[in-house]
Amino acid sequence: MRIAISRVVLFSAGLALIMAAFLSSLTGTAAAAPPMLVTEVTTAEPPTRTPAVPTNLPAPPPSVPSPLPATSVPPAATSVPPAATSVPPADTSVPPADTPNNTEKKNPTATPTPVSAPLPQIADPAITKSVNRSTARVGDTVEFTLSVTNLGNAVANSVVVEDSLPAFLALGGASATRGDVSASGATVRVTIGALAPAETVTVTITARVVAAAAPPNNSNVATVSSSSPGDDQANNSSSAALIIEAAPPASLPNTGSSDGPGPLPLAALGLGLIAISLFARWRKA
Repeated sequence: MRIAISRVVLFSAGLALIMAAFLSSLTGTAAAAPPMLVTEVTTAEPPTRTPAVPTNLPAPPPSVPSPLPATSVPPAATSVPPAATSVPPADTSVPPADTPNNTEKKNPTATPTPVSAPLPQIADPAITKSVNRSTARVGDTVEFTLSVTNLGNAVANSVVVEDSLPAFLALGGASATRGDVSASGATVRVTIGALAPAETVTVTITARVVAAAAPPNNSNVATVSSSSPGDDQANNSSSAALIIEAAPPASLPNTGSSDGPGPLPLAALGLGLIAISLFARWRKA
């Protein structure tokens, strides 16, 4: 084994020496190369030769001015037309006095200033209704909000709001930001009186769900009225729908037999017995 290692070491050393010699020969060859001769070549252009001008050429003939063409000048006119001596007669006619038609002809661009007609005074109380939840169950309490706004430009007089709750709701209470609130059975009445333009009065009604209701009998409608003329009847009523959900079914009793322990205790007991038997075998061994 030691002999084999020695042979490998010697082979590696010889190979290293051969490589070193090869690299040294390459370095000497590169150093012995003759230097490159660089010859400078001028890049200036040679002077351009100008051809000689011959001196034995005959002289050019003298230039003779060309004669100008004769132009005839017409004689100046000497006749003078006689001056006009007639004077037109003076205009003695008097223009007619200005009339409406003459005024319009003299100022064709003048247009009369249009006079805007006053806007008609109209009172228009409108009502909108909303509910705080879309679904409910029997026994739940819901809250309705009624907003009354005068959309006209005149004061609305004798404004009254009425809301009659349907049979599936029981009145809990009512209030308003302004006006007299009264209740008769399931009907809430709010007397607002005068309502200024852009003024808003809010009415709040609470109710409890006492029965189931299905569409279209699950809506609650509120109305507004006024004694002022010009009221738009299309916005005098508003409704809010409420979906009444059925109560969840009662939980069924447990019909399984209660005699004896359940499955989990039995499984735990079985695993315990197996572990005890394995431990006893190990100790015996």
